[in-house]
Amino acid sequence: MIRAEWKKLLRQRWLIGIAILLIFVDVGLFLNTQYTEKKDCVAAVPLFAKYQKETANMTNEQAQECLTDQLNMLSNFQFVQIALNGEVDEGFLQGLVEENPNILDEYRQAGYEENPLALTTKIQVISELLEQYQNVSGYQAYLESIQAQYKQMKDSSFYEGRPYAEAQGKKTVEDFAKLQGTKLEIGMNWGVEALMEEQISSVILILLALGICIVLVSQDRTYDMFGLLRSCRRGHGYLIVAKFATALTAVLLFGIVMYGSQVAIAWKLYGMGNLNRPMQSVNLLNESARQLTVGGYLLDYYLRHLIAVLVLTAFMLCLFLSVYSTMTVLAVVGICAVLCAVGYWKVSEIAANSWIHFLNPVAWFLSSQLYESYWNINLFGKPVNALTANSCFQLVVVIGCVADSGLLGRRIPGKLRVASGKFKSGLKPQGNDSGIHPV
Repeated sequence: MIRAEWKKLLRQRWLIGIAILLIFVDVGLFLNTQYTEKKDCVAAVPLFAKYQKETANMTNEQAQECLTDQLNMLSNFQFVQIALNGEVDEGFLQGLVEENPNILDEYRQAGYEENPLALTTKIQVISELLEQYQNVSGYQAYLESIQAQYKQMKDSSFYEGRPYAEAQGKKTVEDFAKLQGTKLEIGMNWGVEALMEEQISSVILILLALGICIVLVSQDRTYDMFGLLRSCRRGHGYLIVAKFATALTAVLLFGIVMYGSQVAIAWKLYGMGNLNRPMQSVNLLNESARQLTVGGYLLDYYLRHLIAVLVLTAFMLCLFLSVYSTMTVLAVVGICAVLCAVGYWKVSEIAANSWIHFLNPVAWFLSSQLYESYWNINLFGKPVNALTANSCFQLVVVIGCVADSGLLGRRIPGKLRVASGKFKSGLKPQGNDSGIHPV
């Protein structure tokens, strides 16, 4: 039966054509973002590697001092550039010259007058590298500040009559205590950050999953195969398993291609640095409490996205199998999407009912925020990590889909009533036969 379900998909050339087109659109949009909004970063990658190599043998303090001096000098050059372009009052330039009489000569000798973009690029690279060195040197102090803050609150009356707040503080300290001794490293972070910002792929993948579900169900609806198969020995059970296996496998393959394309492009444009360095080495992930490497983070990030798409695919397929009208299912899916979006953006992360925000399917695909910061959810008076709660909620949805599928064999809606001897059309009883016998 699985082979037959795959044939249904492969025979729909329009679906295959749309899928290929959407993959190219996704890749094109990702490339366009990198070469328009982030073109300065793409162009600055070789310069970043140069400065990283120059500071590699310095101590952290020496590197910060060197980069700070260069950044101050370049910032003065930028002020000169702005003044020469007439964007500020002439008195501003005179003040700069009085402070540093050689600044105009140094600016012109550096060649930034002919190539102003080079100045901006160099400032961007040095600022990024300096921020990384500051992140490395200040990380242990950041961990200690979390413990100190908890101790200060515990010694005060802050936790009196607030058991959840105390449990939250205790859990926070315990989670970050596991990171004590973690040594951050300098590396190229722009590739990882570019992948964290990309969201359109998941939307495209959900639309493809919706199309796959429609194709797998619509033909059986047209010929009323659900009613016909009810009387077969293997009947609906095998058919349902085949449909789920086909839909999930197809969506998984499309997801690997789409997400894999993004990773390959980001790797080619930026590189990823040492994948074995702690994920907190990436500036955007500095406040995360998860014990993962950069490579482990990327794997975890995309696995969560794939699992989220597969869970939604199973949910949508259950709806299509349970409800006869395709338009009704599409309406339900649309309403659910709107409610989820409203719940995600209208409910704050720190609200009392923040579970509406964090357990929301929208949060499954905007999960980078769950890595960037430390979030717990108040579930029955106990703090639960938002990512862990997300996974548990997805498991509940999967269990619900499995339970629903187990009941579908008895209640898949169809117009053909074999057991009662009533036929929609085209099938007529022969002789005294009142129906179709089991095979």
